[in-house]
Amino acid sequence: MKKWGIRKRIMFLALLPGFMILVLLILYFTATRFDALDDSLENRGKSIARQLAPASEYGVYSGNMAILQKMVESTLMEPDVSAVEIVDRAGNRLARAERSSEPAQKEIQFEANILKSQTRLDDYPDSRQEPGKTDVIGKVRIRMSRMSLIGRKRALLFDAFVIGFFGLFGATVLAIRISRSVTDPILRLADTVERLGKGELDTLVAVDSGGELEVLEEGVRAMTARLRIMVEKMENYSHELEEEVKRRTAELERLSVTDELTGLYNRRHLNRMMQEELARSLRYGTDLSLCLVDVDHFKKVNDCFGHQTGDQVLVAIATLLESAMRDTDNVGRFGGEEFAIVMPNTGLDEAVQGADKIRLLVQRMVMPGGCGITVSIGVVGCVESGVKSVSELVSRADRALYEAKDSGRNRVIAASV
Repeated sequence: MKKWGIRKRIMFLALLPGFMILVLLILYFTATRFDALDDSLENRGKSIARQLAPASEYGVYSGNMAILQKMVESTLMEPDVSAVEIVDRAGNRLARAERSSEPAQKEIQFEANILKSQTRLDDYPDSRQEPGKTDVIGKVRIRMSRMSLIGRKRALLFDAFVIGFFGLFGATVLAIRISRSVTDPILRLADTVERLGKGELDTLVAVDSGGELEVLEEGVRAMTARLRIMVEKMENYSHELEEEVKRRTAELERLSVTDELTGLYNRRHLNRMMQEELARSLRYGTDLSLCLVDVDHFKKVNDCFGHQTGDQVLVAIATLLESAMRDTDNVGRFGGEEFAIVMPNTGLDEAVQGADKIRLLVQRMVMPGGCGITVSIGVVGCVESGVKSVSELVSRADRALYEAKDSGRNRVIAASV
């Protein structure tokens, strides 16, 4: 019952008293009527037995079986009589009539003694009886069938059921009308509050119930209006906050993969990209090359022109590398004055040509402070060198780079196969 809504509870409270009274009345009148039917059958059985007993005295006393048989057959014609029997004082059957045998639980038996009267019978002058004394000369036995009684009881139960059904139906209709007049406004308010809880702030509250419910409806409507204004403000603030979060998230993502000075990919991101590209190359047998670019005599630039000029030189070289390489190539700062170029789908010869092009472009650049700058580049091809790991790939390129430096700088050296 705790989970019932208010409509069910009000209907239950409205129906329960009426239903209990109706059931009690039906039970009372049904039980009373059943008792009356039982008493009626019992009284009729006793009455028939009492009437038949004196009427059969002569036949018993005289031994006239024909008269007795006619009497029992006549009595058998009475309603509900199923068997009639007359016996003498010793219990010997003198006459009997029976319709059909029925189960004992469906019959009721009555007996009446056949008494010898005090009147002297003319036909039997020897018959004498002491005054004030009665003599039992036989018995009348009547069996009454309960079948019609059971049928009448069933009909009575059916009538009681019909009356109870229509009474309960009428009470239910009345309870529904009463409960709706009370619960409909409350249910509308509950539905409105539920929809407001789901965010449907355009829900309108009808103000038409009157009385205390109308005051409640007015309050909910005013609360909805204030809530709508607050939510609009919160949505605007949330949108602004979301945009700021997106902007800062994008900035953090950019900072996590790029070098702060040059804006190129940082070494950690380059290592991750090399791992992916190497795995793809090993799986599908595609070309992959790596170029390590190192600025020649960069320490002298810092010493002669200062660290600020050195930073400007690095930014200028980063810009040149980014603009000179293909969209599919990945350029990053590997550390200090060293840069790395990951070149997917590029063989060793093509990578060497690209690296030499970069070397010439750097050599021709006019650097900040007017200093001349050159670069040394080491190149390694994944397929040509047969490397199986990123560390081995970087190690081969690094050895080629230092070979270029040891050979006089400003040159491109490919790793030996």
